[in-house]
Parts: sequence; structure tokens; C-alpha cells
Amino acid sequence: MGGAEKFLISLINHMEQKMGNTVLIILGGECTLLDQVSKNVEVIVLRKRNRFDIGMIISLATLYKKMKPSKVFCVNAYSFFISKLAAIGKKDISFYLSPHTTVAFSFKNDLMSRLFLSGFDKNDTVIFLCKYQMKYMNNRYLREDVQSYIIYNGIDTRYNNPKKVSKELIAASRNMFGIKKDDLVILSVARISKEKGHDVAINALHILHHTYGIKAHLVFVGGGDEDLIEQLKRIIDIKYLSEYVHFAGNQNDVRPYYMSCNIFTLASTSETFSLSALEAMSFGKRCVLTEVGGAREMIESNVNGLLARSSDSYSIARAWNHLLTRPVYESIKIRADIEQKFDIKQMLNSYSTLLYTERRKQLV
Repeated sequence: MGGAEKFLISLINHMEQKMGNTVLIILGGECTLLDQVSKNVEVIVLRKRNRFDIGMIISLATLYKKMKPSKVFCVNAYSFFISKLAAIGKKDISFYLSPHTTVAFSFKNDLMSRLFLSGFDKNDTVIFLCKYQMKYMNNRYLREDVQSYIIYNGIDTRYNNPKKVSKELIAASRNMFGIKKDDLVILSVARISKEKGHDVAINALHILHHTYGIKAHLVFVGGGDEDLIEQLKRIIDIKYLSEYVHFAGNQNDVRPYYMSCNIFTLASTSETFSLSALEAMSFGKRCVLTEVGGAREMIESNVNGLLARSSDSYSIARAWNHLLTRPVYESIKIRADIEQKFDIKQMLNSYSTLLYTERRKQLV
């Protein structure tokens, strides 16, 4: 499950608990989130034959007419675009956009982003996840007079708590790969996709082994592109790292992996504001993040981690070596900072302040 999906579940359940009368509309795709959505939330799935299915847009317009929502909250630009098309001629709906991607992965995606955001007007509101995203998207996609706010991502620090993970589960997360108790472990939690830079991380591990002499393990948690996974495994074999790089796949409970690692890392070439990095720091772990997206807004150098250059395996390996050879650090302070700045209750309360001014039906 990605960061946008986690965010959606947290927000929709909070909205229902706070004021009720909330509806979740899913525009096509698989409904893998339904078991985590509150039973009090009405869920409507609109199937689509293609991305611009006229029938789906008409169905959404019909729902608007029936439900008369005062607010429509959209996660990502595509849902915003479709929602606005379905509301042509309606002036009594306030639209909110929460974009969970920032930099387009290709020229085609960039054109799609321009199209999807072309319908923004001065009455719409965009809620950014970090300062970097606001600056980038305002410069590239949005009109100058758009209403905007920044609400940082938040995580459940009560759930992501070192005291709630048993020693047996921590040990099991290492034992499944034959990793010894005293071995060094670098953890990465991200979907397997090109922009997450798993190949760059594997190259960095090779450098860490042969340039710095540190035989650490690299554990990838997350599923994704099966063809890419096979490509990564071929790279691992070529570099003789099969004993040190491990794919854990999707995990319902990632907490034992956070607890069992020495440091956390992301080698992404594109990122907005990583939830997995916040989760790692809630366990008091230091992070090496590439200098993309909002990483500068969460990393305090040599306190809770280091920044490395994107797509630069040597820079990443150098940062790993720096942290792994300096094992003394203030894990309690790292967790305390996350509790103070990035707890999910703080995030949801910020959304409450922004959204709960009218008690009419809301569509998310």
C-alpha cells in the first residue's frame, strides 16, 4: 500500500468520525482499501472502460445531482480533473486537491498533469504536502491566484512505537534471510518501481562492501513491478550480492523490519514526502534520503540522518558509511521530533480546521 492510499484511509475515517455524512467514490481500479475503510462510510465504485470514460463522468454528475455535496476532496490530479468535468455548471461545490505526486516521471505524464490541473480556478484549493511541492507545482502547473495550504504528512506514532514490537518478531525479520544478530542492516520500504532507485541502492551496497569494507545487508520491503524485480536480481547476481540483498515483499506489519535495521534509506529519483521515512524515524532510526522532494524538510544533518545526491550510488554509500561507523546517536530525540511535528493527529486536526466549516455531504 502506497503513501496516498494510507493517507486516504486515515482521512476518510477521520472525516466520518468527526462529522459523518461522508462518501468515498472510487474512480475505477481495484478496491483493495475497502476492508480498512470505516463501515459507516458509504463507498461507491464507478467502473471505467478507459481513463476518460464519458459514462463514468456522467455517473459522477448524476451523483452530484442526487447528493448535493458542498465539498469534493480529491486525492491526486486525475480524480480532480474527472470530478471537475462532472461538475461543469455547478457553482455551489468547493473542490480540494491533495496531490501525492510532484515531479512527472515522463514527458507524457507531465502533459497529463498540465491537462488535469488546467481546470483549477480561484475558488479551488490545493493542499500541498511540503514546501518543495508547493514551489514546484505553483511554478509549473498552477495559476498564481490559487488558494493553497501546506499540511505535512503524518503517521500514527502510537502504532509505530518501539515498545509495541516483540523481540521475537524483530528476530524473525532477520532470521528469515539468515541475517545474524550482529550483522548491519540497511532497510528500504518502497514500492518496486523505477523512480524508487532500487538499482542505485544495490550499486551503493556494492560500493559500501568494496570501498568501505562494510558487509551490510540491504532489505527491500514492498512489492511492485515483477519485471523490474527480475532485472534487479540479475544486477545482484552480477555483483555477487545475493547473500546480502533481500526482497521481503509486501508486509502487513513493517514494524519489526524498522526495529531490526541499523539505518533506513530511500534512493528515490522522485519523492514528495515519504511516510516510510517518517515511520522509520518514529522508531528512532536515522535515515539516508536522496535530495529530492521534501527530504530537506525532514532531515537534520547528522541528527536524524543525511541527504545524498539522487542517482549517485557513491554519494549514498558515503552517507551509509558515515552513519554506520558512528553508532552512537540520540534515538529518543529522533522519535520525539516525529511525535511533535509529524503525528497523524496533528495532520488530521489541520484538515479538520480547513474542511469542517459546513455540515453538508462531502465526497472524497
